[in-house]
Formats: sequence, structure tokens, C-alpha cells
Amino acid sequence: MPLTGPRGALSSLAVVALVAAFVFGATAPAQAATVSESQGRTTIVAGTNKHRTANDRSLLKTSAALDKVAQAWAASMAKANSAKYEPGKVLAHNPKMSQQIPGGWTAAGENVAYNCGYSAPASKLVSQWKASAGHNANMLSSKYTHLGVGYATDKYGCAWGVQVFAGYPSSKTLSSSATLQTYFSTSKPAISGTRKVGSKLTASVTAWQPSATFTYQWRRDGKAISGATGKTYLLRAADKGHQIDVKVTGKRANYVTKARFSAKTASIR
Repeated sequence: MPLTGPRGALSSLAVVALVAAFVFGATAPAQAATVSESQGRTTIVAGTNKHRTANDRSLLKTSAALDKVAQAWAASMAKANSAKYEPGKVLAHNPKMSQQIPGGWTAAGENVAYNCGYSAPASKLVSQWKASAGHNANMLSSKYTHLGVGYATDKYGCAWGVQVFAGYPSSKTLSSSATLQTYFSTSKPAISGTRKVGSKLTASVTAWQPSATFTYQWRRDGKAISGATGKTYLLRAADKGHQIDVKVTGKRANYVTKARFSAKTASIR
């Protein structure tokens, strides 16, 4: 029988605290989710760190080692529910999580959840955790430095999410297994100034989330102009009759380097 509406449940495990899951009905959904494993995990990482940023918490670093543990557990729950549709019974914590993650941690925790029938299931998982005090406490805890994420979809289209949190002292690094994150939001640069030889053009960039350090490269008809790497550019005789744009590259530690391009100006006079 199809669901009468989207459904979900969740459970949260801190170091010693277990929050009981809220179990909903057990009729199988009629439509499968379409979010890939990679997309789901990326959405959950971005949503978690966006939530931490909004609450003045430091960003959590991602780790392939923690991802592996989280993904294996998410996949195991999806597999179990595919075999028999009982999501309320399937939802559980990984009893070996603390032994499976790299040693040396000072704090560890886990959030698990599932939902069925949502058009954006990964984003919904983040919303479910944020809306529950115990799960939200894990997401915002200052004890944690690293995050691993698992995301899987069962044959009924239900999405299963796992967050594995761990705190490591400064002497302990997971750099060998770190994965780069993507920006929550970026914006194209804009160009202001008079389009005339001898005038100065200025590039401006609306703040990215999180913030980034920017470098600039001015271009003429899509080709880089030698030495034109400042925030401003003084139009020269060679620019007359051509279009100018600027490439802005944002960089931040532990983030994928991102480049954005402005719109091209009309022909320079």
C-alpha cells in the first residue's frame, strides 16, 4: 500500500545517551527516492556545517575513515529494510561504531534516521536531526572535530542517513583520509566602472558561505590579460573594441577551490 504522506523516524546516540526513535507506520512507499549516495552525503555534510556556522560553531572536518563506518551502517539498514519493510524495527545504532572509527578520539557520537516519500530526502534528514534536541546537540557539540556521513536508499525509496561524530585532540590528525568540502553558496563577481580606455574597472564579490580568500584574473575576450590580477583593472588601448570579464577564485582550507566568472562587459570604447 502507498504512503498517505511522507514519513520518517530518527534516533541519536551520544557517548552514553540514547534517544528513543519515533516510529511511524509500516506501509511501503510507492515511489523511490532519486538522490544518489554521493549527492546525499554531500547534502548532509553541507547542511550540518551550515547549521554549525549559523550557530557560531567551528566547521567539522570530513574523514574518509569515518565516512566508511557511517556508509556501511546506512547501507546495512537500507539492505535490511529492502528484505522486509519494517523501518521502525530496522532503525538502530551501530553497536561497534566506537570500535570501528580511528582510535585516539576523546568524544564520539552518532545520529541515525530514515524518511520515505520526500522529494529532497537528504535535506529532510538534516531537518529531522535539527528538529530533535538530542540529535541537534550532536550536530552542534563543540566536543567533535570530525564528521563521517552515510546515505543509502532502499528498494522502497526510503532514505537512510547516518552521521558519525568524533573529537580528536590537536595532536591527532586524520589528514591522510580527509575529504574536501564544497561551499554552501557562491556568487558571481560583478564589474563596475566606465567602459572607456583610461578608466578603471572594479570587481566586487558578494560574500561566500563560508568565507573565502579571493584572487582575480582579468580577461579580454575570454583570454587572461598578463599581469591583470588585482581587484581593479585600468583599461588600456589594447582593450578598445573588446569585451572584458574577470575570473574570481575562492580558496579556503579543507574546501574545494572554486572559480566564478563575471558577465562580459559591452565593447570597450
